Amino acid sequence: MLDKCRKVMWSGHFRPFNRSVNFENRECMILSRDKPSRNKTIDIFKIENLGAYAVKLRIFLVMLCLAAYIPLMPVNYFTITDAGGTLLASPVTNGASFITSYIHSVQLSPVIDDYRFVNGLIWGWEERTQSHNAGLPSTAPEHGKLIMNPPWMITRGGRASHTAIFHRVGSDKLGRNTWRLPPFAEISAFEIYPSARVSLSVSIRRLIDSPVVGFK
Repeated sequence: MLDKCRKVMWSGHFRPFNRSVNFENRECMILSRDKPSRNKTIDIFKIENLGAYAVKLRIFLVMLCLAAYIPLMPVNYFTITDAGGTLLASPVTNGASFITSYIHSVQLSPVIDDYRFVNGLIWGWEERTQSHNAGLPSTAPEHGKLIMNPPWMITRGGRASHTAIFHRVGSDKLGRNTWRLPPFAEISAFEIYPSARVSLSVSIRRLIDSPVVGFK
């Protein structure tokens, strides 16, 4: 217990000149050199409790600040719209992906496009194909690379970015387009929005003004 007294004295609760300690039961007698008449008896356990309360108060204040800031923090807000308005929407983090897939109308082979959201822009990150004819890529893009991983040919990179991309949805006979925004489930767009012409866009908004629409 005497060691606890010393620890209390030098932990910053008392001034360095208060060095004399008398221990009786569980209390420390702090003797002041300047004014002996103002000697104080202090319960160590109360001091320890005050320290614990101070830590809890700091944690509470930090959590309170976070709770006030998070709804106002800027985020990427991704929307899919058509002529009638918003079909789907959700806030997304930087680096989050949006994946579209369809069956090429000429090659009749699957094509998978992986887009990424960064600071209010949609970046074309990767395209996977199983053929390189009829307009499909056959060479590495500038600032990108071509990866052969049979049966896939993967073009990655290129630094192409947009605020909006127009996208044509097919049908169950042509295209069979699907969309996926992790962690939400894949959407069979060709069944829900057949033959629709939609716009994929992203903007910067406050989180409180960025509701999730349509995604499940």
